[in-house]
Amino acid sequence: MICLVVLAFFAGLAINHHAVVAAQGSNRVCELRTYTANEGRLSNLLARFGSGEVNLFTRHGMTSVGYFLPGDMEFSTNTMVYMLAHENRDAAATSREEFGADPEW
Repeated sequence: MICLVVLAFFAGLAINHHAVVAAQGSNRVCELRTYTANEGRLSNLLARFGSGEVNLFTRHGMTSVGYFLPGDMEFSTNTMVYMLAHENRDAAATSREEFGADPEW
């Protein structure tokens, strides 16, 4: 699947699937997330990232690595993929917990 880099950061109502992978030779952890929005709601998902979701990630110690829309037409109408980085697995767990408890989210 070919991915296109999204130049702005976006989000909305979606179903979330993610994987956490340790970077080779370090304790750094990358988290790959795939959001599949309800039909016709991708623009809402993209707008959410564009209006501050990325700032929430940063506030809670998450580093944005990249944001992508699949080039495959079957998936591109409702899917966004992005990657976050964390110092280690414990930092990843803490960041996700704090992010989930943030009233702004």
